[in-house]
Amino acid sequence: MLLSPAMERAPQGRVKDLTGRLMGPRGSVRAEIAQGAAGSLALKVVGLGLKLVTGVLLARLLGAEGLGTYAFALAVVGLLQIPTQLGLPQLVTREVAALRERGQWGLLRGLLTRANQGVGLLGILMAVAAFVVAWVFLREGDSPRLAAFWVALPLLPIVALSSLRQATLLGLRHVVHGQIPESLVQPGTLALALGGGYLILGAGFLTPTGAVWLNVGAALIAFATGAWFLVRRLPAEVRTHEPEYRSRTWLQEGLPFMMLAGLAMVNDRLALVMLGVFRTDAEVGVYQVCLLAAWPVAFGLQAAGATVAPHLARLWVRRDLPAMQRVVTGAARISLAVAVPLGLVLLLFGGLLLAMLFGEEFRSGRTALAIVVLGQLLNAGFGSVGLILNMTGHTGLAVRGFLAAVAANVVLNLVLIPRMGIEGAALGALLAFVVWNTILFLYVRREVGVISLAFGGRRWGPKVDPREGSGGAEG
Repeated sequence: MLLSPAMERAPQGRVKDLTGRLMGPRGSVRAEIAQGAAGSLALKVVGLGLKLVTGVLLARLLGAEGLGTYAFALAVVGLLQIPTQLGLPQLVTREVAALRERGQWGLLRGLLTRANQGVGLLGILMAVAAFVVAWVFLREGDSPRLAAFWVALPLLPIVALSSLRQATLLGLRHVVHGQIPESLVQPGTLALALGGGYLILGAGFLTPTGAVWLNVGAALIAFATGAWFLVRRLPAEVRTHEPEYRSRTWLQEGLPFMMLAGLAMVNDRLALVMLGVFRTDAEVGVYQVCLLAAWPVAFGLQAAGATVAPHLARLWVRRDLPAMQRVVTGAARISLAVAVPLGLVLLLFGGLLLAMLFGEEFRSGRTALAIVVLGQLLNAGFGSVGLILNMTGHTGLAVRGFLAAVAANVVLNLVLIPRMGIEGAALGALLAFVVWNTILFLYVRREVGVISLAFGGRRWGPKVDPREGSGGAEG
């Protein structure tokens, strides 16, 4: 779903002015980052509208219980995605940016070939294995949840390959095109399918399983669109050079990324799965709506992170700490500029908005929504701490922070969800965010030498040999 040129220029022009001011004085790197951030924010704004339309349609057509069944199936499949990607998407973004900077086109081609072969095969094998296990052990307890889960399994290879494609485009610094399939095409296709089905077949046409089918179809269309973008924008040098492989090295370097991505996904999906285990599908549905409603608070952080990731990898190769600090500070300011006003609106009027948009039965999520919003504001305030560690080769430290956060989240969910329901799930996530961001912020300051916050940043001397580059302590 593409915008007309006039529609596309208008929001991007306003956002670009904002990002240009936040990024500071004009410069070649920061001008590119501001432009990428402008495009990312414009995509996030339009994508937000499409996601909200989709969420409203799903909530209205399925109700809280049906939406809970749908969300639970997708959350379980999301957890199964962890071993299928081998941690390669973020590794690919970092390595593609670095290999392009060095002109190592043969290694770049080899990396893309091996990565796609690995995750594609693993995605298919994981889907088959999950189907067989569910058929053998869970078939007797057949339920809407199980049917929705089976239908969602094709998402395993589709999402894994889509993530690699997006990571490659981001590494090549095609930030906007890398995000169009997931930000516009997939939610736009799903919204059109839901709206068309409602108009043609009526309000009773949709079941949770049918909603998952539509989701899989939209993911396929988005994947095809992204693959076409990548074919058109892959540098010619990649096609003309013979592939070079460092499979063992890439696999070893990808394992920390897999752990990190897995822990992040566990952290995101854990509450939905545990709500489904300890509480009702209706509560899962209400909490899913709270997560959707709070998502706009986070999209500034996501847009800025997608934009600066390849630049962080490139600047770290050069050990240009002053430039890295400017990039990190500017990205954090963009995140806060987006998060604070949206967060205040949701904190003040969250219950009313839930009832108006999704239905009166979702008003009960107002307290949980407020807690989720506070967690997203906290994330925006700390900046892209995990991304900074990943792009600078400190993924192992990011894994440590995530391990602590996930452990805290598991314990808190086990204690709070049975007693407090969705409010307990939201509170557990908030406290886990505190643990995660605090630990990673300290690692970034000590090991990388930059401050991730939007204000008061000071460049610190990281633990690197001064002969490796120009980075050093500056007061």
